[in-house]
Amino acid sequence: YAIVQISQNSDLKEKVTEEGGLWPVLYLARCNKPEIMRQVLPAITTLSFVDQNKIPICENGGMPSIITHICPHEMDVEGSKLACCAVANLTEAMSNMPIIVQSNAINFLVQSLAIDCADVRREACRALGNLAANIEYG
Repeated sequence: YAIVQISQNSDLKEKVTEEGGLWPVLYLARCNKPEIMRQVLPAITTLSFVDQNKIPICENGGMPSIITHICPHEMDVEGSKLACCAVANLTEAMSNMPIIVQSNAINFLVQSLAIDCADVRREACRALGNLAANIEYG
């Protein structure tokens, strides 16, 4: 899990990307074990700020880990904020729109607007705004 920890460092996100660090993170995200998916979420979110990662995250298995955490489980508001932020970042790439829409993200983002946390609502609104601005994605 060292790469996951390193990937969470926003100062290193470009270097992690250059050195191929996204791929081990996405491998772990695809494992379908909730505890591992939650541990990789901060890394995916940090790496989603890098433009060249936006499409690979969507196309190579990052979305299930993100979608799972949009609405908090056991009051995991931090996980919800990270997931909404990741979706907002990924919606900046037009080619991600079909994958994001098909993953039922819109429904979960709308549900997250009821969460009592301004950061979650802000990131959910940012994601929904990006989706609305590019409604003709396909």
